[in-house]
Amino acid sequence: MTNQRTINWKEKADQFKLMTTCQLLDALSDIRKTLPAADAMDRETGSCEGGYYRDEASIIHKEIISRR
Repeated sequence: MTNQRTINWKEKADQFKLMTTCQLLDALSDIRKTLPAADAMDRETGSCEGGYYRDEASIIHKEIISRR
C-alpha cells in the first residue's frame, strides 16, 4: 500500500495568501513541470501525487483570481 498525501486546504490557502503573485505564478510553473513525472509515478505505484499537485494548483488559481 502506498502513502497517500492529503492536502490541508486551509493551510495551503493561508500559505498562498502570503506569497506574491509572481511567487504564485512560479509555483504554478513548477507544478506544470512536475506533473508528468508525478503522473507517471502514480501509474507505476498507485500513488496520487498528480492529484495532490492539481489540488495545490486549484488553490493557487483561486488566490490569483481573488486578487483581481
